[in-house]
Amino acid sequence: LYRSIPADHPRGPAARLAVARCYEKILTRLRSLDRPTEEWRETAIAELQGYLPPISAQSSTFTESQAAIATYLARMYLNAVPTDFSGADAVLARLFEAYPPETTQGASPQLRRTLTDAMQLRVVSLAGQNRMDEAGGILSELSETSPSDMLQILNGLSRLVHAADEDVRKGLGVLQLQAVESLQRRRGELNEQKTKGIDTGRAQADVATGHHDEAIASYEELV
Repeated sequence: LYRSIPADHPRGPAARLAVARCYEKILTRLRSLDRPTEEWRETAIAELQGYLPPISAQSSTFTESQAAIATYLARMYLNAVPTDFSGADAVLARLFEAYPPETTQGASPQLRRTLTDAMQLRVVSLAGQNRMDEAGGILSELSETSPSDMLQILNGLSRLVHAADEDVRKGLGVLQLQAVESLQRRRGELNEQKTKGIDTGRAQADVATGHHDEAIASYEELV
């Protein structure tokens, strides 16, 4: 139904965004059932890439709906097995070329939310490529984001730590600690389950950064 609406129709942008949303729901459902997602993901990525401006086009041609589609596309790359960090980062880099920070002051609330979501995803896409300084810079910019959003970033970094090589793990641990410190200041805004996520992230970060005594103490508190 959504595909039947032409791109130049007044409802065309919303229809394409709805297609992206449907693909994400399908992939989430397949993962929950422990069923293969590769074919669906490849189809979704190919279609959503077609909804974005051609790479040869100027980045400023991104519309608000295309910006939102770009975040759906980046999540698909990050949820792939194996994770395609460079694919996600390429999409996000184009998005931020279209909407650099200095141009978003007068943006709509929805666009600002989309760009915040994209920044969160980019912390993970950069960290996954061992570009820790860049990821840390974005994480600092996000220090005033909501605790729930920062916790999502922490969870994304935690997933990377488990699969990371030893030389990458320490840098990821430093980013985890940065996220934890930001969350600790607003701990009272989270429920018990989410505060446990902070404590778990702190323990994992202590292990990753070689602070073994602190890690043991943190894990003992979690038991």
